[in-house]
Amino acid sequence: SIIDDSDYDYVASDKSVKTHEGFEFRTSSSKLTSGYLKMEREIDHLRRSTKQHLNMINARLADGVKSSGTEVHELVQSVEKTKGDIDQLKKTFTYISQKGDAKTGEYLLAGYDTMRDAINARKNLARCFTDLQNFANISTSCTKMHDSLSRAEYQRNEFIVLRDVATEYIALESMLLEAEAGLKESFGADADMEKVLSRSQGKRRQKLNDIDDYLATPRRNVMSLGIEIKGKILPGFNDAFELAETNPAALVALVEAVERHVYTAEECKPQEQKNNRYTDIIKRFSTMRDESKSILYRSFLERCHKIIAGKQRLAADLATDGGDSDNFLAVLNGTTALLGDTNFVQTEMLPCFPGDWDVGILWVSAMSKVCCDNLLNTIGGQDANRIYNLSVGNMMNLINWIEDYREQIKSLIPNIEKMVDLDKKSYQELIFVSCDKPIDTGIALQSTADCVGMMERIEEHARTNFLDQVADETDKFLDNAYKAEYHGNRSSEGILLSSLPQDIFSFIGVHINLMQERLMKDSVGTDNFLLFLSRIFNRLQFKQAEYRDRLLRDSFENCCTAANDFLRMVEKCEEIIQKILSNGDINEEGQEKLENYLSGLLSLYSKDASYAAQYCSKHIFSDISESGAYSNLFSNSWEKTMVQNQYAGIIVATIKDYVGDELLDKILHVKALHALSSATIVFYVERLVARGLSHNSRKHGVFENDEEALNRMRGDINIFRTYFEGLASENRSLNKSLKHFDVLNTIHDCLAHACGLSEGSAEDIILRLHLSINDTNLTKFLVQILWRLMAPEKEQEISQLLENGFLTGGAKSPSNFNDHYSVPGLSLEYMLRDYQSGGN
Repeated sequence: SIIDDSDYDYVASDKSVKTHEGFEFRTSSSKLTSGYLKMEREIDHLRRSTKQHLNMINARLADGVKSSGTEVHELVQSVEKTKGDIDQLKKTFTYISQKGDAKTGEYLLAGYDTMRDAINARKNLARCFTDLQNFANISTSCTKMHDSLSRAEYQRNEFIVLRDVATEYIALESMLLEAEAGLKESFGADADMEKVLSRSQGKRRQKLNDIDDYLATPRRNVMSLGIEIKGKILPGFNDAFELAETNPAALVALVEAVERHVYTAEECKPQEQKNNRYTDIIKRFSTMRDESKSILYRSFLERCHKIIAGKQRLAADLATDGGDSDNFLAVLNGTTALLGDTNFVQTEMLPCFPGDWDVGILWVSAMSKVCCDNLLNTIGGQDANRIYNLSVGNMMNLINWIEDYREQIKSLIPNIEKMVDLDKKSYQELIFVSCDKPIDTGIALQSTADCVGMMERIEEHARTNFLDQVADETDKFLDNAYKAEYHGNRSSEGILLSSLPQDIFSFIGVHINLMQERLMKDSVGTDNFLLFLSRIFNRLQFKQAEYRDRLLRDSFENCCTAANDFLRMVEKCEEIIQKILSNGDINEEGQEKLENYLSGLLSLYSKDASYAAQYCSKHIFSDISESGAYSNLFSNSWEKTMVQNQYAGIIVATIKDYVGDELLDKILHVKALHALSSATIVFYVERLVARGLSHNSRKHGVFENDEEALNRMRGDINIFRTYFEGLASENRSLNKSLKHFDVLNTIHDCLAHACGLSEGSAEDIILRLHLSINDTNLTKFLVQILWRLMAPEKEQEISQLLENGFLTGGAKSPSNFNDHYSVPGLSLEYMLRDYQSGGN
């Protein structure tokens, strides 16, 4: 016998010692009936066990693991076992008082001490003999469990067997601890060891050593089994991804094996001060979760590196030039695959783990670090020195990937943006998880947040470069399009059109559709798409302004074609915008931005169409300038020979020839007629000014017969006015243009007054002319020329009159003339200023 009560007086306690099965290691039969709290403790133990099983079942059901046949069978067994525990709990509860509160200790047999002791003794004896048998079979049980592990190795159910064996192993560890505690408590070893040793030091120490020797072999067997189990559990997490994909039940079993170790360590903590053996168990079991998480994190890192390295090797095998682009695409393909794995982690892996494992955080931390490292190496570090070598397509792919990455992180860690610190400018400032110590979830979160911040800076570089490259490529295309030779063809409506609008906007439309499909995935993508549209519209606007005049300068037909094309460009723009908005992906704020971006371009095309229509007048009067009407107007032949105002007739006839075919759109045709009325007036006055500036006599006027010349001039004015009045009868808007001919009548009156053929005040006539010109200097300049034509001897006199200050309004700034939309030959003021600067 290990324990001999006759050799010494041991210290016994009335308090029952709790064991794994609720029994006591006692050698005195009188003590079998003394543990009156045994019933309450057994019921509490049964309640905790039932609650643990129910929690496990609820967790498995709530996690939604895809169940295989084995898992379903296992779950059913757990439910059946729990039902049995509940039945046992109900049966045992019959001993509890009718109040039903087991914690109060009020039992139905509370007043019958002898009967209660007998019931406790019976239960303790049964439990005691059962555990003695189990204790005796520890070696055999360990051998069987070793064999079970060996047979299950490399089998599909390996980790399920491992979990079951781990459960039995934990039970053996608990039984050994309780057995040792019960045996040594018989000597008061833990309660009052100094007192025991002082009474019979040598003999009692020997008894305690005998207990340790007796338990040494079972302890070694159990310890060896525990080492083997741990050696199989921890490496199993290296294959967590593969298990989640092919055998999720095995992964769940692996996690449960770890959790049972941790749960046992927590259960042992209250006993730690009573027996140092519990400290060893706690130390070995409590670290299992942290060790597993570290291995899991390292496996995540290795997987990420392996995937990207595999893509790089594949790209290297297929590469034709081995340039940066091939390597970038390989890295981007690898990081895209990792984003796909993030979806897998979220949907397939997370249900296999308890929430406090933070598997999602571990994955995104590892994935973020690897992606950040590889992308930075590819684009030239945090300053993105090599990002400018990437194509527009690659830039767009990078921007899309970063947006997808950010959304994936937010789906797993919703508050991640609050943790991003954009003040960390250097990559060396970022925090990363260390694999050399237990995983700190806070550090993992901050590591992910730092990577998100770095990705945002990369995205900013990529977006800037992307927009710059979009602008460059758009410029190249537009340069080629505008420089191509286009010939106008008559449409079914009779107007001249070319393929320029179709060529430009077919390319732009395809480009925009592609970008819309690839960028508009979320609100951030919509903002990027709007920035892209802004840059596209900006380049269209810039190139239109650059090449407009080139399209107008060759001929009247080209000018008409360009005017019609510009108007069609407005329609093409509107079609593209309507197509963009029809998808319904842009909110009201985005639509407002889009309208602001587009308004400038639409305004430019509309103004250019109007400008081109007006510019047609320049080609018409260039043709007129080559005729006799240009050089002979206000000459002697004009005064003496062309008594029927033939030169004015030539001008009108030439205008009719050009505008008669109506090669312009209806709206533009009207604008061209407006311009022609102004051009006619400016042309006529310009020939008159030129004639006056060329006259050098200070005694005689230009004309031999002033009255005859004034009559000829009146005839010319009537021919012009009659023609445009006829046009106005068909287009009422031209009535405004007829008022412009009043300036010719005023000039005629000035000439008549200068030669004494008109009554009235010179100041009144000059003031009427000034109202048409509205520039004091230019009015003075024109009046002096008119007096030089008719009465040069009075030019000094009229100059003194002009200096009296009766003219008001001052001089216009030269900047008001010759701007982008000032058509040459349509502004009387511009023509006078041009002659004034040249004549002086």
